[in-house]
Amino acid sequence: MSNKNRPHVVLLGAGASCALLQDFGKVDKNGKPISSMDNFIENMKLEYVFNDSLYHPKSKNLEEIYSNLYSNPFRRKLRMNLEKAIYDTFSEYKIPDEPTIYDMLILSLTAKDCIATFNWDPFLVQAYMRVRTITNNFPEIYYLHGNVLIGICNEHKRYGIVYRGKCPICNKRYEPLQLLYPIKHKNYNAVPSIKSFWNQFKIKLQDAYIFTVFGYSGPKSDVEAIELVKSNWDAGKKQLEQLEVIDIQDENSLKKHWEDFYFTSHIEIHKTFYDSILSKFPRKSVESLISQNEYAEPIDNSPKFHRGMNWEELTDVILSIK
Repeated sequence: MSNKNRPHVVLLGAGASCALLQDFGKVDKNGKPISSMDNFIENMKLEYVFNDSLYHPKSKNLEEIYSNLYSNPFRRKLRMNLEKAIYDTFSEYKIPDEPTIYDMLILSLTAKDCIATFNWDPFLVQAYMRVRTITNNFPEIYYLHGNVLIGICNEHKRYGIVYRGKCPICNKRYEPLQLLYPIKHKNYNAVPSIKSFWNQFKIKLQDAYIFTVFGYSGPKSDVEAIELVKSNWDAGKKQLEQLEVIDIQDENSLKKHWEDFYFTSHIEIHKTFYDSILSKFPRKSVESLISQNEYAEPIDNSPKFHRGMNWEELTDVILSIK
């Protein structure tokens, strides 16, 4: 495979969905805010789940709370109530009508690329469904922790829109994906649907020329996920490839945090999607980076996307790229 044909892989964390809503007053179409894992129960107003129990979470991090419930067999009913509350809450989200950074993200990539997401919210799926009217050349999407809009036929390993979609082989409705996993026992291989997404993601990551991490902090508690990403990106063997981090945290701290994921100076850090490689070189990110870095050819690296774009402007940008 020539370098120009290698994929651009994007990994999304909760910070990416928060960044999406940042452009719309921090709320979705219906005025609902979203939250990262920290202070999740309070921010999402889910305290009612624990009202009739004797359990009072000591942590404010959702994954830690869930892991504590998971490890206690006497808390099974409470854990199931929490799972349902989270599923119901995220199922209500609606993407804003105007173009968002998820619409731009999907349109900035092509079929050789992929997006892998840890996020449960439906924004990426909703964006994917509407940008297909602009182009039929779009990336694969892998749901590494499930998604409220995506269901699976475990028998035939097909997936689609949950409740509404049907397996094309057996014609049965897709079943919802599992969303929550205990942080100390995230055995992705134990869940066939999630295992399939991870396997496809790992193959793409091994071949990737650019790896963008957007809004994912890579917490130390997420041991299995971090190790899977690290072993398949293998920065020691990627001396020309580029790591890109889109995050609002301090640049020096981010370089230190991700130091095992890039070779020497091959890292770019951006505060916003609009300053990223994806925004500067939509649909030609790998080819453009190769021209710029390996052949020293001057190219237009001004951002092609901006806040407040309307659908006509966004469509014109995409259709102008040959």
